[in-house]
Amino acid sequence: MQKIIILDFGSQTTQLIGRRVRELDTFCEILPYNKFPTVEADLQSGSIIGVILSGSPYSVHDPEAFKVDLAQFVGKVPVLGICYGAQLISHTMGGKVEKADSREYGRAHLQTVDTTNPLFRGFEQHSQVWMSHGDTITAIPDGFHCIASTKDVKYAAFSLTPGPSPIGEGSIYTMRQQQGKSLSTPLSNRRGAGGEAGGAGVAGGSVGSSPIVVDLHASELLDTTAGMTASDILNYQLDVFRRTLKNYEKKKGTKIVFIHGKGEGVLRKALVNELQYRYKSYIYQDASFQEYGYGATQVTIK
Repeated sequence: MQKIIILDFGSQTTQLIGRRVRELDTFCEILPYNKFPTVEADLQSGSIIGVILSGSPYSVHDPEAFKVDLAQFVGKVPVLGICYGAQLISHTMGGKVEKADSREYGRAHLQTVDTTNPLFRGFEQHSQVWMSHGDTITAIPDGFHCIASTKDVKYAAFSLTPGPSPIGEGSIYTMRQQQGKSLSTPLSNRRGAGGEAGGAGVAGGSVGSSPIVVDLHASELLDTTAGMTASDILNYQLDVFRRTLKNYEKKKGTKIVFIHGKGEGVLRKALVNELQYRYKSYIYQDASFQEYGYGATQVTIK
């Protein structure tokens, strides 16, 4: 079975990354950063069609930072680095990662984006992104080129092409894009080493099966909320909610469970308001208490 390997460096969004990959009908495995398969046959046979390096609470300069031997897969299969993953690629391969002059958190927009690059195909100029970082990439390795920038981050995304090369994706968190799902597509649709179409696998949450589950807790969506106001966090959660409904708007009958927690009910009230005025045709109800406990709403696409 062909699959994408996600190496987890301690990011709080690793499970979300895996979920998004599976929503693209691509099988993936989440492994600890130091447990990449050592069987060379897996790479040679084309069963591994890509590798994703997650974010991390560490800086690449921390003595205790998690490290991996990139030579195990770089140059053999496509590689996507997310935040720490991109910084690790740059730092290891001759680029430079430094402490940012100003920590960047919350909403930002791409000022430049190379939409001819497969990573950003279908993106709009000035796409909204979400930032959460203290380090920044100030120089990329030889042979790489910049494919996206924000106002404050020159190397928001960088790439090495052509061929099965490492694709570094800098301070932009892949799953925090307005068009985040399309960012994963080049990996899930890439041809493997054997030249066969990749991506055939087991997908979670398909229409007609169990409901798709989206956890809207800030701790599940963001590595950190430092520097973000309560309004920023709520707007981000609503962006994820709207983006999810947009992704499934043509799949009638799909059931999506949004886990929002009870708390003071601010998020749930905001979701109900959206459903009553923006998504009037959709049916919503409290999700099963037995399966999801308090604080979950099920939406059926109509």
